[in-house]
Amino acid sequence: MRLQQYLNEEYHSRIKTSYAKTTFEVFVNPSRKEFGEFKQDVRFIADLDSKNVYIYHWDGPLHEEAWEQINGTYLRNDINNGRIFAGVATKRRGKWITNQGDGESNMDNYLHDLQVRDISKYLKKIAWADKYINITEYVKTELKMVGKLSQMDI
Repeated sequence: MRLQQYLNEEYHSRIKTSYAKTTFEVFVNPSRKEFGEFKQDVRFIADLDSKNVYIYHWDGPLHEEAWEQINGTYLRNDINNGRIFAGVATKRRGKWITNQGDGESNMDNYLHDLQVRDISKYLKKIAWADKYINITEYVKTELKMVGKLSQMDI
């Protein structure tokens, strides 16, 4: 029973794109084995409230389209209220690292608009997701680029 609380990995579903006939598998809180199925970048959406990370093939639907199929809500609203982080990750030295926030949904704008007083709280809010995909370093880099974090803060 104890082990079950740590095993959150599951196959979620298949999602479609509006531009192709192909469907794409979506994994929630993927295991190493499931991550192993991806040889290239992955798209991901981290639901910071439910603590679920959804991953699918980088060539799959844009985050907006995927989130509507997964959750039934509008992605930009959920980004703007700090509920989700959407991006693309690459495998480097055996770990999945965020290499870009979702541009279509203004993920980086959300980060750039964070108030300095809220940065620490946001970094704590996303820290759990680093178990799957390192988001924290990307966020810190983005905040540093817009002058909201100094070299000493990183």
